[in-house]
Amino acid sequence: MSHAACLNGQQPLLNQLPLTPVTFAIVTPSYNKARYVRRCLASVLDQHHAKVDYWVLDNCSDDGTRAILEDIQQRESARVNIVVERDRGQAAAINRGFSLAHGDIMGWLNADDFYAPHTLAAVESFFQQHRDVDLVYGRARLFDGAFRLQGEFPVQEPNLKVLLSYDYIPQPTAFWRRKVWETAGPLDETLNWGLDWDFFIRVTKQHRIAFLDTVLAEVVLDGTHKTATGGLAKTRELARISRRHGGWWQPTNLFCHYVLALHWLAGPWLRRPATAERAHRWLGKLQSYGTTCLFRSLGAQVMC
Repeated sequence: MSHAACLNGQQPLLNQLPLTPVTFAIVTPSYNKARYVRRCLASVLDQHHAKVDYWVLDNCSDDGTRAILEDIQQRESARVNIVVERDRGQAAAINRGFSLAHGDIMGWLNADDFYAPHTLAAVESFFQQHRDVDLVYGRARLFDGAFRLQGEFPVQEPNLKVLLSYDYIPQPTAFWRRKVWETAGPLDETLNWGLDWDFFIRVTKQHRIAFLDTVLAEVVLDGTHKTATGGLAKTRELARISRRHGGWWQPTNLFCHYVLALHWLAGPWLRRPATAERAHRWLGKLQSYGTTCLFRSLGAQVMC
């Protein structure tokens, strides 16, 4: 059963209970993000007046990230815990981090994302005033690799029907109470691209969630970020997640299989250097046509 909250009108009487300080359990998985990792950690450590148990788990980076982390560890040893070890992927690193971190409110921040100033203060205040809400998310600004503003993540109010086919929750803006992790976690370590989407669906089915209409994070889209890679393996994974939670007829599952069929049919032309470029152009047009048809006929946005 979905529990969604729209933050209008009077709040329940339970929100009038005395306020108590909270501790945040924040985890950052890291691998070869030397360009961004210092700014990422600073965005957490600069959250003044927030109590944070912060863990960074680096997968033995070899691009200079480790030297940056060692420098930060020396200067901020009382405020950040850094573990350098091989992991089994992003989900495994996050799960391990949360097994180490202590706190009432949980969230993870990838090494190429950043919190906005006062994010944790805003989240703490929200949870103190809305004790019936178990997960909250907000807005995220999008930047390119040169930190030029490109726009905002297309977010919306909570809606399980939409979420089953399209992930509208900007991951670094999501925070949840520890009881959510105990009932809906941990992350599925078999997933590489849709691990946050899968988790948010599970949470929405079991807990009350809400949208906080303020910017909580900044996200870099520089072409090397994980969600921009994966190809057809990513398409198959997203189809599996959609089918797992909503069945075969979920729009994302249908669209992903449409894309897979197109690539299978175009295979002979994609493998020939003389026709590969034209085949890719036609695939792009046909995929755009598919998304347009699904939106016009079902009002559905899709992942792929």
